[in-house]
Amino acid sequence: MKEKKFIKDLSDNEKKEIFDYIVNKFSLENNELSKSFYNSIIEYIKSVRRCVDTFYKNVDEIIELFIACGYDNDQIMQILSKEPSILHENKNDIFYRILILGKVFYPKDESCVRDSYLLQNPRILRTSQEVMYARIKYLESSEGRSHLRHNNYLTNRQITKATHKEFQNSYGISKDELLKKYPFDTDALLDIVSWPENKEILDNIFGRSI
Repeated sequence: MKEKKFIKDLSDNEKKEIFDYIVNKFSLENNELSKSFYNSIIEYIKSVRRCVDTFYKNVDEIIELFIACGYDNDQIMQILSKEPSILHENKNDIFYRILILGKVFYPKDESCVRDSYLLQNPRILRTSQEVMYARIKYLESSEGRSHLRHNNYLTNRQITKATHKEFQNSYGISKDELLKKYPFDTDALLDIVSWPENKEILDNIFGRSI
C-alpha cells in the first residue's frame, strides 16, 4: 500500500512542486496582487498538514468552483491571498456557503456580501453552512424578524461575524437550539437553490435553475 504523504512533512523541493502547481494555474503579472498571492501561497504550503493527493484534488475543485461561480483570475487570487486555507476546504461546503451568502448584505453600501464583501473578507467562507443557514432562517422567522434592520436585510455581522455567544445574547437563541430548529438537511438544500438570489449562479453552472 502506498504510504500517504502529508505536505507539512515533505522536503523543501517537494513543497516547491506543490507551490508551482498552484501558481501555474493562474496568469501572474508583475503587480501587487501577484506578489501578495505568491507570498501567501508559499507561506501556506509550509504549514499544511494534508495528504498530497487529496490536496491536489481540492485545489483543482476549488478553483473550478470559483470560476463556475463567475469569479475571474484576479478575484480568485485576491480571495486565496487573504485566505489560502480555502484551498483545502470541501468543494461542496464552499459552494453551499457561496449560495447562502446571496441572502446577506453589507450595510456600508447595502450590496450583496457575495458580490462585494467576500472579495475583501474571504474569511466569511470559513463559517459553516449549517450555522449560516440556521441564522438566516431564524432571523427571517416571525420570532426573529424584529431583529432585522429597518430595510429588512440580513447583515454580514449577524450571519458570519457574530460568535455563537454574541448571537445568543443579541437574539435569544443558542447555537444548539438554532441547529435543531433549522437543520441543514435535504429540505434546506432545496430551499437554498430555490432562492431568487441564486438563480444567476445556478443558471451559469447548470444551464438552468434547479
